[in-house]
Amino acid sequence: MPERIPEEKWRKETGHVWRYSWAANQIQRGETVLDIACGIGYGAEVLAPTGCFYLGVDKPGAISETFWDYGEFIETDIDTWTPDADFDVIVCFETLEHVGDLDHLVGILNGARRLICVSVPTIPTVGINPFHVRDFAEDDVPAMFDDFDLTVKKWQPSEQSHVYMLTRR
Repeated sequence: MPERIPEEKWRKETGHVWRYSWAANQIQRGETVLDIACGIGYGAEVLAPTGCFYLGVDKPGAISETFWDYGEFIETDIDTWTPDADFDVIVCFETLEHVGDLDHLVGILNGARRLICVSVPTIPTVGINPFHVRDFAEDDVPAMFDDFDLTVKKWQPSEQSHVYMLTRR
């Protein structure tokens, strides 16, 4: 079971691409956007029309050179990496269920100045997907962010995931 979207197929992954398009509608020109676990980096292309500064972060070997013209990228271990700048918006799609140090990642997300867009599968996947180390109930994610209000929660049936938009109070 592959966990990464191949470069030649990303445009066909409409559920995944929709998340970035949805986030793009909330991003203001000139804002800084951090994309945690950006995969091959196609989110940079989807978000480029917003006029944002984009930084994508993922493990070494994940990011495709195809997207380097749309933003900046860092290859690193997300479980130990800490940003050296603040970001207006942080997007983190289908990642919380993967990381070993959830508290570390939630700490990074809580650093967003204005907005967090995050998604997780909300059906049991541990034991089914070998890359997932934890499951989430529908209301687990908003509870992790004390300084943010849940603005929008959407169910993506095709992805069996919930997508959350949280705005800083």
